[in-house]
Amino acid sequence: MYIPKSFQLRDPDIIETLLREHSFATLVTQQGGDICASHVPLVYRPDEGALYGHLAKANPQAEHLRDGRCLAIFQGPHAYVSPSWYGMEEQVPTWNYLAVHVYGRAHLVQESEAVADLLHLLLVAYEPQSRLPADRDRAYYRNLMRGIVAFRIDIERMEAAAKLSQNKPMEARRRVAATLASMDDEGARGVARWMQQLSVNDANLSFSPSKEERSHGT
Repeated sequence: MYIPKSFQLRDPDIIETLLREHSFATLVTQQGGDICASHVPLVYRPDEGALYGHLAKANPQAEHLRDGRCLAIFQGPHAYVSPSWYGMEEQVPTWNYLAVHVYGRAHLVQESEAVADLLHLLLVAYEPQSRLPADRDRAYYRNLMRGIVAFRIDIERMEAAAKLSQNKPMEARRRVAATLASMDDEGARGVARWMQQLSVNDANLSFSPSKEERSHGT
């Protein structure tokens, strides 16, 4: 992923937050000449350096997950930014966003108890009070398990971007954040929250942009 220096995100805690809050990922694989993508929830386990998920057995992409390399794309909030919001001349439209690309190697989880454990992990992540894990030994649950392909992705590297107007003066960034926060759009308000938490208030994300980055909106 192309990430100008001003927009590179390296803080592992912030990256973990993004992966947890925006865990419905796009999983991309390639086998031979075929490129496949599926939209799936993936649970991040930083202590293991791994992602966990499953596909329907009927999904042809499942065959790509037998020790195959893959890319999981996590898209955070994003929003259009008008040049009129900066209070500066000679600006151009752009888009603010957060995203994480996770590269790794996928492995199938095939032993039945390991699959049940993986499903328990996914259920607890999204519905801690779910009664389904208690049903793991019932026949209907085991029958449903046979219709999925469970997998683990061993993470090789991550690339994260937080494009939150860091290449603009602080006052311009505050104007953008305030405008986005006032909009009747969940994505815009989400970007505003991140700008208020990071770009506007956190010196770690207040970079001095290069000449090239000052000249380009993206």
